[in-house]
Formats: sequence, structure tokens, C-alpha cells
Amino acid sequence: MKRFYSWLTVCISIIFFTPSELVAQGLFNFKGSQVNADSSEFQQNTKLFILKNNVRLSTGKGLITCNYAQINTETFDFEAKGNVVITGLEAGDEIKAELVTGNIKTRVINLGEYDGRTGPWYLLGDKVESKEDKTITGYNVKFTTCDLGHLGHEEHYYWKAGKVVYNEDGSYDAEDITTYVADVPIFYLPYFTSHLEGNDGQFKIVPGYSSDWGAFLLVSRKIKVAPNTTVTPMIDYRKEDGFAFGVGSESKGPNHEFKSLFYYIPEGDVDKDDLGRFDEPSDRYNVDIFHRWDVMDKLTLRMKLDLVSDIEYKEDYVEGGSSFDKQFDSSINYFDLEYLSDNYSLSLGANARLNDFDSTIERLPEVRYDLPSYRIGNSDFYYTNENKFGSYKAKWRDFDDDLSDLEDYESARFDSLHALHYNTKINNWLNFTPRAAIRLTYYSDTSDGEVSDEDLSRLIGANDPYNPPGYAANNYDDEGDDALRLVAEIGYELSFKAYKTNLDVQNEWMNVNGLRHVIEPYMNHNYIPYVSEDREHLYYFDETDRIAEQHWVRTGVKNRFQTRRNGQIHNLVTLNTWVDFHLPSDEDNAREGVGDFGTNVTFDPRDNLSFESDIIVDLEENDVNIFSLTAMVGDPDKLQYTLNYLYRNEFESDSLYSNASTMYSSVFSSSFSRYYEEKQTLTAGVRYRLWFNNFLSFRASYDPKENEFIRYMVEWQRRLHAWTGAVRFEESRDEYRIMVYLYLNAYPGSKIGLKQ
Repeated sequence: MKRFYSWLTVCISIIFFTPSELVAQGLFNFKGSQVNADSSEFQQNTKLFILKNNVRLSTGKGLITCNYAQINTETFDFEAKGNVVITGLEAGDEIKAELVTGNIKTRVINLGEYDGRTGPWYLLGDKVESKEDKTITGYNVKFTTCDLGHLGHEEHYYWKAGKVVYNEDGSYDAEDITTYVADVPIFYLPYFTSHLEGNDGQFKIVPGYSSDWGAFLLVSRKIKVAPNTTVTPMIDYRKEDGFAFGVGSESKGPNHEFKSLFYYIPEGDVDKDDLGRFDEPSDRYNVDIFHRWDVMDKLTLRMKLDLVSDIEYKEDYVEGGSSFDKQFDSSINYFDLEYLSDNYSLSLGANARLNDFDSTIERLPEVRYDLPSYRIGNSDFYYTNENKFGSYKAKWRDFDDDLSDLEDYESARFDSLHALHYNTKINNWLNFTPRAAIRLTYYSDTSDGEVSDEDLSRLIGANDPYNPPGYAANNYDDEGDDALRLVAEIGYELSFKAYKTNLDVQNEWMNVNGLRHVIEPYMNHNYIPYVSEDREHLYYFDETDRIAEQHWVRTGVKNRFQTRRNGQIHNLVTLNTWVDFHLPSDEDNAREGVGDFGTNVTFDPRDNLSFESDIIVDLEENDVNIFSLTAMVGDPDKLQYTLNYLYRNEFESDSLYSNASTMYSSVFSSSFSRYYEEKQTLTAGVRYRLWFNNFLSFRASYDPKENEFIRYMVEWQRRLHAWTGAVRFEESRDEYRIMVYLYLNAYPGSKIGLKQ
């Protein structure tokens, strides 16, 4: 409702018009005013200045039209009546009344019965008063986003307040607020106060029923407490959990950002089966804080804390959220102070585990200095330097079932990468970039026992929070000495780009107006001939610790077929094809010979038609390891089909790593071998406009290997002029839910949801 009150203030100022005759008498000194009428007169005995028929009064801030207007030049009382229409500056904003009275000098104004519109809102009321204390008071105010014929008739929903007082500082107080649906009162508040700025749609009342919560009522209110700060108290009730209390806050400024959430459920209930290998918590809660502060130019502080009561909390209470990751996750809680210069970056960071059911790599602390691509003098040589020093500790989940034998391990580590690149062109067309790099990594502690790639995969598998391991894990020990590892790397990249344009190529169906073919062959040759320490004895904190001797070549071609569409360059087809070759190296059991063949292609022939596909083939085994295809056909506002197929073979990925270059792969990328299980999924969907604003959507996922549907969804959606409502049924692996949700088209964020 912000625009209504701020616009109404402007409209009131329009009433204080300035007829030229009165200006001449020195009674008014307003500038920019214009007055037009079919006839006007000044009555000397009554001191009335009268305007009649087609009266138009403007101050440059808006316009008022009426049939009759008069002003007393002694008392400054005025009156406008007969089809009074006040128009604001925003398109479509206006208010209509039969009678407007007031006083120019005291700036008091009274509107009789009125109706109007501001933004998406339609308004109706008995009376509006503007007082000397600069407050505006409306009585029996009725507002809605429904527009059905004459205002005040056949609204699907509306709110009605007995009294609304708008204050000069932008705050307002409302009394006797009732929510109506089809003229039936469904909710009542005796009093409500807030601030206009940033609060449209921020009062939320969400009733419903859930199979997890039972009947529930979620109530929250966003309150502006300072120009850039809001606080949102919450009082929720769930039949299965009882009452819950929370408060959120948000503050933004040119140099800072702060968000927080404190939420507490005194008697929260959780199904023991959902907790997997953890005990049931006594209380359920969440403390979530994020803070960013630009301390000075180029110096930024960031902090994130996320403390929750149990592993299922966010899955139960935060839509789409999850508090766990089957691999390490060091991003939940962190502190980072970073100085970002034009030539380098320097940061001090820390990660700590606050939730003992998480597995985390703690960095307490870590100092990092990076010098990216520094040009040496005026030469074509570029130097890259990356340095990290910290105290690292791998902390596995603290399971309550005592079935896990995962052991934490820790070490101080200093890692320093130095790379030199030389950029040149051969014969002014072939890009040639040779490189050399060394990496020094110091560990204060190592493992005396070996942990292979397969052992590490088993450790990560044993970290599953729900399924106890069916095997004994081979852990790192703390019997090793310190170690200094040296990694040496050399390599080069070759590439060139060529294109050909044919303006004669025309195709009306694909909207092709000329075609340009851009081709870019490339080759990346990388050789790591020397690694001074075996990775099996080094603690694993990240991919840096698994570098091994390797020798490979990746060669490929990027193709783009471009045309001009809607005044812009459009990629009609993009195709990237590559193949890997593994050359002899000193690493035990290293792969030699031809490796993987991969290709990624996108095809966008029309605005309502697109395709994308990825494929990776093991040429040595002659097996397809990855294949995916996605197609989208049609207009989502009429009829649209979607299709996605994913096939993943059971395979072990190749070990490919480079300290000083990047590789392209749209499907997966890993520095050391990983094992993948076989998976197949076929997902199809359709969205169809039945009639007018009724839509039917269907989506299903099928597992060809298991010969069963693993998930499907059916949804019917109805768009009204003010509301959109939908009913959805979903089933996934014998678990289902039914959801009903409604939202205002004008404010899609103010959603009312019902799910079972």
C-alpha cells in the first residue's frame, strides 16, 4: 500500500490550486500551477472565486478535474464537487469522489465517499481527512487487487480496515482489519502498525495441513525499524510440534549486508527413522547469521554461521534445504577477510564445524595470497603465484550408533604454486602458450599407512549419515613424519580461430539471416613428470593432496554456427568435441593409450525449440560412460513439452589434473579417479493451456533399469485476474504429498500454501 498513501499525499497537494487572478492579488505564491474552466467569476461580496464546467487544476505534481470549484479568498476554505477525479504522476493512478472540501492555509482536506486505483490496488472508502499535524486518516478503507467491473462489487477477496492513519514519517496505524474471501470474513486483527517502505506483501498468514506437521498456521510480520533495517518476528503453530517462535532481521547499506535468523521449537517432534544414525534431539532450533562488511576500499569481511539442532531440521522446516552433504562441506560456517588489489589478493579465512553431525574440513586459520597472471615487464611472459598456509583438520560426523570407525586427522599445510606462461602467435595465426609450473606443499604430519583412491572412496561412503557401512574402512594414521612434496609440470596449449560468413544462407523457419561458422581447434598437452611424495601417505583435505604423476593430451574442436536474430548475434549451434590420450608416465597402474571421447552440442533453432546433449565414450573399452539429452518444445503459455534422458554407466573416471591450465567438460571433472554407479533416468513433462487461464502440467521420471516410475507429478493451475491457484499431486518412491497454493499475481512472493 506504499504507493497509495504516498500518491494520496501528492494528490492532496494538487487541491491547493493557484488561479492567476488570486496570484495577482498576492494571496498565492505557488509556481507552475495551471487553471482551466469553461467559466469563472469572482464574487466581491462573498469573497468567493468560482470555477464552473470542465474545471482542470494542475500543479505539475498531478491533475484534478471536476464540474465545480470555489475558494474563499479570506478564509481560504475551498470546495470541489461533481465528478471529482484526482490523477497522480504514476500511470493508472487516480481517485474519484463527489465532494472534496478543505482549507488551503491549514492544509486540511476532506474527501467524501471515494474509489480509486494505485498500482495493482483498487480502493474504496467512506471518508479521508488530512489534518494540520500532517496525518492522513481514512475510514472504512477497502482494498483489493481484484478488478471486476465497478469497484466494490464481486471481488474475490479484499481487506477492510475501520480506520487507517498515515503519518508523515511513512508509518501507519490500522484498526479493525478483516480479511474477506467472497465476502466471507476469514481473519481479523484488532490493530496493526508498520512502515510503508518495502512492506507490500510482507505480512504473511499461511494456514494449511501437512502430513508431517498436521494442521498449521504460520504467521510472520516484516517491520521496518530503521531506513535500511527490517525485523521479522514469527509465531507459528503446528499440531505435531506445538508453538514455535522466531525472529529474522535484514540490514543493507552501501558498505554492508547483514541477515540473521533465530528459530526455536520447544517441543519439536522428529521421526527417529528419519534421523538415520543419530539420536533424537530434545529441542529443535536454528541460528543462521551472515554478515558482509566493506571495511575500506578493496578490504571486505565476510562471516557465515549456521547452527542447527539436528541433521533433519532444514529438511523438515526449510523448503529445499538440507543440512548435510555426503562429502565434505566446509562452506556452512566461515570467516573471511579479503583484500582485493588490482594485481593480487590477500585473505585470512577460517572454517569451523559447529554441528557435530556434519563432516567438515576445518581451517583454523588459513592465509592465502594469489597473484594471478602478472605480466613481467613488457614481455609476453606471465607469472602466476598461489599460496595457502593453514592448520587443517578433517572432522568426520560424530555418529550416535557407534558403528563407524572413521578417524579424524589433522596437519599444518603450506602450499605454494608458481607457474610461468608465454603467450605468442606463430605466423600471426596460431596461438602458442607454453607453460611450466612447480608446486611445493609441506605437511607437518602424514600417514604411515597407505590410503588408495578406492580406500578414500570407501571412507567417503562410510560417511553416509543414514546407512552404516558394510565394510571396514582403511583410515589414515598419525604415525607418519612431516613431508615436503614437490610437483613439477610442463605443458603447452595450441589453438587458432577461423570463420567464414555466408550471407546467402536464409531459412525462414529458423529465422536465419546469413550464417557465420566459427571454428576453433585446440590442444592441451600436460606432463607431470615428478611428484616427490606418494599421495597414498598424504592426508586428503582437497584435490591438491591427490596430485599424481601423469601425462596426457586433450585435443578438440569448438564450432559455433551463428546468425543474427532480433538485432543480436545468436548461436544457432554450438559443438565442442574432444578426445584424451594418455601417454606413458611413472605412476603405478597409470592408464596409457587412447582415453575418453566427449562431445557437447546445443541446438536452438527457434525461440520455442532447443536441444542439448552430452556424451562421453571410453574409446579403449568401447563403452558409453555418460549420455544425456534434453529437449524443450513449445510455448509455456500455450503448450510445451520437455524431455530429459540421462544414462551413466558403472565406470571409474580417468585421473586428469593440471596445476596451470583448465580443461573443458560439461558433465564431470575430477583430479583423481572416482567410481560411479550405473544410473538411468527418463523424465518427460508437458504443460498445456486447457482454456483461458487454466493450465495442466504433468511430469514423470522413469527408471528403465528398475522398470519403475520413481517420481511423477500432476498439477492443475488456474490464473484469475488477481489470484493464481494450483493443486499439485506428487509421488516419489511410495511417498506422496498434495499441495494447494495461492498467490497474488501483483505480489507473487506473498504466497498462501496448503500441503498434505
